[in-house]
Parts: sequence; C-alpha cells; structure tokens
Amino acid sequence: KKDEYINLILEFDERKTNEAKFAFYCDKLEADLQARIYDLDGGIKKSKIKKNARYKASEEVRNLVDSGLSWGQMWLKFGWHRYNYDENFLAVSKFAFENDILKNS
Repeated sequence: KKDEYINLILEFDERKTNEAKFAFYCDKLEADLQARIYDLDGGIKKSKIKKNARYKASEEVRNLVDSGLSWGQMWLKFGWHRYNYDENFLAVSKFAFENDILKNS
C-alpha cells in the first residue's frame, strides 16, 4: 500500500480533489484553532517573534505581529488571506477569532 499512501499524501498537498481540499482545510483550521486555544490559555508569547527570520523577511508577518492581535488571531487571519476557505471554514475561523472559544466550548 506504500504507493497508495504516497499518492494520497501528494493529493493532499496538491489540493486538487474535493476530498483533498477538505482534509487540508481541516488540518489547517485545527492548527489555527489550537493556536487560539493556547493563547487564550496564556501559553503563547509574541515577545520573541521579532527576532525570528520570518518576521524579518516577510512584510505580511511583520504587519500581523505589529497589529496587536494575539498569536492565535494572527494565525486565523493569516489563513483568511492565504487559503481559499469555503464559507463554513471561514465562519468557524472568524468565530474563533472573535470569541473566547475556551468559554464557549
């Protein structure tokens, strides 16, 4: 089944089928929601990010970091511009951005 698994991973990465898009966006959104949960729980600090190479190299990252948003909110907002979420994924992402999802669970 090795070739089958390799093909599924490539399909996931390329996001050319509806199933691959769904799986990719679930994976992406789960990571974004986890970042939001971590920062609501006090676990993520932005203080060291300005030393990071991506901060120095990317205007988009600098703008997000300097916006005053929390770490999780930055990741959620980044996804809105980077990925072609359908209305359902976008609604979940925006809900998490605007709400304390720890209290609303």
